[in-house]
Amino acid sequence: MIGESVIEQRHYAALAGLLHDIGKLRQRGMSRPDIPPEDFREEAHQVKVHAAYSGAFIQATVPPVFQSAALPGYLHHAGRDFRGKMTSPQQFRLSQIVQLADRLAAGERIDESKSEDLPQGKEMRLHNPLLSVALGDQMPKLKDSYLPLGPTRVEQDADFLPTGDAQDMQTQRQAYDTLWQEFERQARDLQTFAWQADQIDGYIESLYLLMGRYTGNVPSAYYYSTPDISLFDHSRSVAALASTLCDFSDAELAETIQQVQDWFQARRQSPQAPPPPALAQKRVALLVGGDIAGIQKFIYTLSTDKAARTLRGRSLYLQLLAEGVLRYILARLGLPLTAVVYSGGGRFYLLVPPSCASGLAEIRREVTHKLLRHHGTDLYLALGWTELCAADFTPGAIAQPWGRMQADLSRAKQTRYRELEPDEIYQLVLKPDARGGNDAATCNVCHAEWPRSLIRTRRATASEAEETDEKELCPLCKSFVDLGRALPRATHLLLGLAEAQTQKRQDCFTALREFGLQVNLWDGKDFLLEQPLSPERVVQLALQDPTGASADPPIPSHVPVSHGVHYLVNLVPKTARGDIKTFEEMIEGAQGIERLGVLRMDMDNLGSIFGQGLGERMTLARLAALSRSINLFFEGRVAALCRRVDRDAEGESLYAVYAGGDDLFLIGPWQVMPELAQTIHDDLERFAGGNPAIHVSAGIALIQDKYPVYQAAEDAHAALEHAKALVGKNAITFLGRTLPWDNDKVGDFADAQASFEELKGLQAPTDQAEDAKDQGGRAAPKALLRKLLEIDAEYTAYKTAWELQDPERRLIWQNIERPLWGPWMWHTTYALKQMKARYTKQPALQAGIEALHIRLVKQDFRNLPAVGLAARWVELLTRQGNKTDHV
Repeated sequence: MIGESVIEQRHYAALAGLLHDIGKLRQRGMSRPDIPPEDFREEAHQVKVHAAYSGAFIQATVPPVFQSAALPGYLHHAGRDFRGKMTSPQQFRLSQIVQLADRLAAGERIDESKSEDLPQGKEMRLHNPLLSVALGDQMPKLKDSYLPLGPTRVEQDADFLPTGDAQDMQTQRQAYDTLWQEFERQARDLQTFAWQADQIDGYIESLYLLMGRYTGNVPSAYYYSTPDISLFDHSRSVAALASTLCDFSDAELAETIQQVQDWFQARRQSPQAPPPPALAQKRVALLVGGDIAGIQKFIYTLSTDKAARTLRGRSLYLQLLAEGVLRYILARLGLPLTAVVYSGGGRFYLLVPPSCASGLAEIRREVTHKLLRHHGTDLYLALGWTELCAADFTPGAIAQPWGRMQADLSRAKQTRYRELEPDEIYQLVLKPDARGGNDAATCNVCHAEWPRSLIRTRRATASEAEETDEKELCPLCKSFVDLGRALPRATHLLLGLAEAQTQKRQDCFTALREFGLQVNLWDGKDFLLEQPLSPERVVQLALQDPTGASADPPIPSHVPVSHGVHYLVNLVPKTARGDIKTFEEMIEGAQGIERLGVLRMDMDNLGSIFGQGLGERMTLARLAALSRSINLFFEGRVAALCRRVDRDAEGESLYAVYAGGDDLFLIGPWQVMPELAQTIHDDLERFAGGNPAIHVSAGIALIQDKYPVYQAAEDAHAALEHAKALVGKNAITFLGRTLPWDNDKVGDFADAQASFEELKGLQAPTDQAEDAKDQGGRAAPKALLRKLLEIDAEYTAYKTAWELQDPERRLIWQNIERPLWGPWMWHTTYALKQMKARYTKQPALQAGIEALHIRLVKQDFRNLPAVGLAARWVELLTRQGNKTDHV
């Protein structure tokens, strides 16, 4: 579709753009950052010192076959007549491309210093990107916080959570030096492979993954007003733009560079200076949005029988499918990985050259055919795009094209298969399946019809001896079982990239090969899947924070391997034999009522956060940084938090169906889920520096082990929607009660947790000798919980009836400050006083009942909903019931 020379040029430009500022990482760790490297001292005054360090790194570290492409990037600050170490017109053209890309990407920095002097005493850490988000008229006054100066890690708080504590310059310089030494060592290791000129894609990805880890937490330019864009996000934005600018002629490059420079100069004098008409009309790129529709239904519409053994594999497959589709699009357009602005949760955003519009339409049609072949109408790729002009790369200007792209993407979801011809729609979508009756068999897990010859009858293995029934599985579900069984043991995910091949419908691995993606899992010793790798190159991704040297899988020596990290919430509870527990086995870990808890959480107001949250500061780089931060939390940090909960529970209890993008779906013993939800909420609050615009809501549903998975997902989603219906959102729905997490008022979930601990303590038998002698050491009677539940029901009935009289009253109720008087007040007082009087010889129990009464009275009974929830919570926890008990 694209000429080879154009593909090469786009990759060369991306490499030069990716490395153009890497010298900043080295410069900041120097005791004398104003002294350039020796080989570049004569030209440092022409290119700036940090750029000289970039040139020195490229010259010393980049393999010779790619040096001529990478070196022009260090001249992005040089004048037009200065050619430095360049030796050809092609290199000079690349330097011009990177220069324009850098100026467009750095459009937010109109207060750029004219000198290279680095101010002493100023923080060299990355200002928390989430502090830049504001919803409403005013930016909240928040304490500054900075990301830790180190590689991207998620396990330890000190490596992940921002801090407002000051650091002296020497400490920061040492941290930069440590970062640089490790980064440079790993960059030099890339030279050990004998790279060929046509393998530049693999080399770019290797550097991209390495820079993501080592430059994702350092600012691109700390000496500007708010250093909230990382060096990685700036560099990849420049690389993406550089690829798109290859469509420009030499004259267009020179003319546009001058126009941008003149406009930026005018903005320094008057920040509101409008762009010249030429820049407002100059097409630079296409902003592309992609979304795989149908994911929820595909994951959850399953038979409950042994669903746990296919659910995790199904979820992982959809992540791999999104990765495969994304890489297929990049390969078809001839673009490197740097074109990706964001990828996660089945969605992605790309920056591609304007000339690729017709190619995108063709690719959408191809992907539709592939998905129909392997998944029928279950999954569909929606693509939408819009043009970006040069003037769109200044603060706030990208909001309109971002909205246009999202609108086009929504239309694509609503008009599926518009890319197909009418006869194709009939043949591929509407035509009835010719199979049926004796010629077809139904999978017992997904209930899809397959040719009988392809349905495998899988007899229980020795490790599943208790399952005496035979199980009919389609090839797709069988592959999900294999994938889900291997994943918990895996330390690395291996992506083999090769030419896309048309495949017959069979298993999930066959479907991935349709998009040129081969997959295997590695446990440090062995491959875990019976899937041969025969790729052109391999991406080896650690599933957790790397902890040291590990053995590499046996990849052929002629195949380049890129190393990186791809976080997964890779938790499934296993039996003593190592099999994934069924839901029936998982429920044995429940306390009190025998139930599993299904937790769903997602970010509140995500569309508004991306559409309006950055306000006039909205730029492509900030959008990229915001997306990366949110995805890192849900994909990586949530995994770490779940592992902590598992360790605290002294065993494996959590089943992670999915976590990534901006949401999660977890299953575990019901009593674990409220604490886990609170932990995730609180951690995100710390990660966001207390920004009130960044928060999550949660819904928890309780299910039996035989409950349909799709219905469990719907119940948890309904609970989540109730939480999001609360004014301000930022809430949790648990046991049918929706409360805000912590609103600094009474009656929130923090109140419910405190009441839960109080009531649970009252239910524990006393160990006081006098009480044990006189009253048998009894705990508070169940009558206390029943009475609180009765009063809560009375309150709830009154509230519901009052709201039904006027729909607007619901909003009034949520925001009311004064107490609401009703009979529940004196009923509570009477019941608690009567109960206290019965236990004169149990002073501890009396004191607990009195404390509960005082707290209710002091807060004018506004916390009664929280106390009611707590009573229900304790009642279920202390119930000696069975699986058929009603919740």
